[in-house]
Amino acid sequence: MSAISSSALPIIAEFMPMQLASLSWAMANLSVSDNTLLESIAAQAMPTMGDFSQQALSNPVWAFSTIRFIHRPFSHALSSPARRIISEFSTQGLANTVWSLARRCYNDGPLLSAISAWAIRLIGEFVK
Repeated sequence: MSAISSSALPIIAEFMPMQLASLSWAMANLSVSDNTLLESIAAQAMPTMGDFSQQALSNPVWAFSTIRFIHRPFSHALSSPARRIISEFSTQGLANTVWSLARRCYNDGPLLSAISAWAIRLIGEFVK
């Protein structure tokens, strides 16, 4: 993973949202916690989160929680963009996001309210 990290860090500013999401997801699936790379992913993602799809938002949140990487500014930056596109979240995206917030004991009332309201509308899809 150090080869991936050393290759990614110099060009991370060029990564598109799904590339950031996919990299963080892969790191979590491999149980790799490279704090320098994770910090860079979070820093690159935060200013552009408003342009992220629901998957590009939910994947890094899930990944960071899975490998127990805490980045409070990233968590704070997530709230507004996620609430703005909450109706685009799939049941999996909602579940991943709620699980991630719970795992980190991160209580964002407005985001949790938006997730709850959307989950109620999708309740039938959770059992399919």
